[in-house]
Amino acid sequence: MNYPSAEFDNALAAVCDGTATGAQQRELVELLRQSAAARDAYLFAVELHACLASDNSLFLPGPAELAPPNVRAFPAWRVSPWLRVAAACVLAGAAVWIYLAAPWGGRRDAAFARFQRSAGAEFAGGENPAEGSAMRGESLVLTKGSVELATARGATVVIEAPAEFRFESAQRLHLTRGKAAAEVPPPAKGFTILTPSGEVVDLGTKFGVDVPKSGAAEVHVFKGEVVARAEGASEKRSVRTDEALALQAGAVSSRELRSAAFIHAPELEQLAAGWHAGRPARGVQALATLQHDPAWLAGLDFDAVQGGEFRWAQGRWPGSRAAEFTQPGDFLPVEFTGTTNELTLAAWVRLDRVPRAINSLLHTNGWGQAGQVHWMVAENQRMRLALYDLRCVDQSRNRYPESNRLVTAATGRWTHLAAVYDASRRTVRFYIDGEFDNEVELLAGIPAVLGPARVGNWNRQERILSGRLDELILLKRALTDPEIHALFEAGNPYQ
Repeated sequence: MNYPSAEFDNALAAVCDGTATGAQQRELVELLRQSAAARDAYLFAVELHACLASDNSLFLPGPAELAPPNVRAFPAWRVSPWLRVAAACVLAGAAVWIYLAAPWGGRRDAAFARFQRSAGAEFAGGENPAEGSAMRGESLVLTKGSVELATARGATVVIEAPAEFRFESAQRLHLTRGKAAAEVPPPAKGFTILTPSGEVVDLGTKFGVDVPKSGAAEVHVFKGEVVARAEGASEKRSVRTDEALALQAGAVSSRELRSAAFIHAPELEQLAAGWHAGRPARGVQALATLQHDPAWLAGLDFDAVQGGEFRWAQGRWPGSRAAEFTQPGDFLPVEFTGTTNELTLAAWVRLDRVPRAINSLLHTNGWGQAGQVHWMVAENQRMRLALYDLRCVDQSRNRYPESNRLVTAATGRWTHLAAVYDASRRTVRFYIDGEFDNEVELLAGIPAVLGPARVGNWNRQERILSGRLDELILLKRALTDPEIHALFEAGNPYQ
């Protein structure tokens, strides 16, 4: 008998049906002794058959009126609950028998997953696994950076610090804390992430699970479908493309999709290349140099920020911090005082798509004094800089200056935004990722007025912030196109 082969499939089906002959059992045990891949396939199949035998609710048809014509729905009452329980016990017993009878001494030699790549990853205890090394059942605490893991059945999982996790098998990942983004191909269908507040079972997806230090875990589906169940609840909920749920005690609840909350494998590849090319050191040095500019007004690198209501997350560089805004009321109070005829605002952001809402980057408290500054990504997904009460010469699109390009994307990525106001020239210029985007002419030019302000939520309604913000700076002069481009290049985390 070989794996994969028709003989293996037949023997596996016979074990699940309870009809395996003695010869089939002996041949299967011999194959499982020799092949880790066959052992993974066997245990996955037995577990799946046991689940189907014990709970067929996910596969029962919906309301009768939704059934296709001439198709008779399978009557759920024909499957006795006692029969389902008995089937589950038989299959579980078969799995245990094969597991214990096989002379390989359990699954200690089988790799559940392997490390693919990392970007500045550091683990507690100083043991940093090399790329290609195997993971079995050990618990790991990721303190810095991000890692990509490939399971024995082909699922790809990117985990971002701070995180604590372990694999129970190639198909079951325990995520105690942190963020994990998974892409699951058909051979790994059924891949499950278990959290302290519930579990998520893949049905063929690209999805993310976020487990904060405290509070409810969340599942976000970017493509496909998962089934989620909160701890202590019997109800299971289907979550499909562009949907998200919070797993709370005994129940699940809907929430907005956080499209930028997770690092996926293609982005991690670029972050890893930037890390190995030494970009973090260049970025830190460039920011230190800029702080000596006579026009330097203020800057937030978030490594020493105090106060506010938000969540700490990893910044652009492994080990650095960014402010993550996940709830409508999250905010950071700041105070940049004074007036200036020239003003440059710049920041690195990861913004979620939030329908019908404004991602508020920096809003002064109040709106009624001439020159007050409000910087945002508007509901139309364009960057906007509004000074009270300045208006554009061309008001065909909006009375306040906006970028031409859209800022937020379908999935997350660090983006550099900059807006430059010049009262004497009566212009606002916009830059995205270091490139000039648009210049808007104003009817008049007056000093920009700064003061107590908020980063993030401004009114708990349509002016909020969903995403991360890193390295916010303000200068009392209008930076030139080459200076903006140099600022982007120095802080770009990607290679």
